[in-house]
Amino acid sequence: MRVTLLGATGATGALVLPILERDHEVTVLARRPDRVTASSPGTRLHRGDATDPAAVRGAVSAAEAVITLVAAPRGDAPGTVRSQATGVLLSAAQEVAPGAHLVLVSALGGAASAGQLSRFGRMIYAAAVGRERLAEVDRQERLVTGTALSATLVRPPKLDDEPATGILEVTGRVKASQSLHRADLAKFLADVIHRRPPGPQAVTVVSR
Repeated sequence: MRVTLLGATGATGALVLPILERDHEVTVLARRPDRVTASSPGTRLHRGDATDPAAVRGAVSAAEAVITLVAAPRGDAPGTVRSQATGVLLSAAQEVAPGAHLVLVSALGGAASAGQLSRFGRMIYAAAVGRERLAEVDRQERLVTGTALSATLVRPPKLDDEPATGILEVTGRVKASQSLHRADLAKFLADVIHRRPPGPQAVTVVSR
């Protein structure tokens, strides 16, 4: 499968890339390609910003699946880079890759997933994640659900760097204490590209 990865230099993206390289033709879009730890000589590296329409069109052209983890780093102001990059990706996909499955990492705790948390859990998430960051998650998700493209929003709770233990997909309540290991998220992202939905869908995942 031809897969484009956005956000390959982040903590999770660096784990996703080698998994994808085992079985797929991978294209990476990065502002600093020299920071991408590609292990396959066949991996295509494109220099560019995920909010640059021309760069994104070039990276996703002919892609069968696209994974994006683009968001402001934790500790930085959330800004609007997540929603801006999402909007650019959706437009690019409609133009040059309308049949691609788009997999977008979102976050648990936004307006659409708040019902999966208890009142106490929502308070914890709002304090830990920040209301501005959750508002940016909402902007991203509204863009995705407003399209007819094949898209999967992946909603992790808090992330950690523990070893992989396996994934649980949760349709009901998520405990405030539950987390998702980045290694598990990386494996899930590489697997879920094969589960192409007819339109937008969302899935919440936690580690076992």
